[in-house]
Amino acid sequence: MKNFTAKQIKNYLVSNYGKINHCEIGLYKTSKLLAKEYKVKPIEIFKLIIENEAIEKLRTHSYNFQTANGREIIEEFKYTYKNLTN
Repeated sequence: MKNFTAKQIKNYLVSNYGKINHCEIGLYKTSKLLAKEYKVKPIEIFKLIIENEAIEKLRTHSYNFQTANGREIIEEFKYTYKNLTN
């Protein structure tokens, strides 16, 4: 995914998973908010949430398992996403 927009998120989810169960605008906004907070790219936050890809700079994984920091970011994402979409 070259550009990080809500439309690109929707296209990515549909092409990889066949359908979208979540609000792409909420995913986009939450990824941007947390990226700003953690000083990483929004696509990195999105990939952590959707694909469980590690963010090396934040040490979200160790031996392919989520670290406490990774779990904290994921929980913060869930909380923020829920508040933005409800």
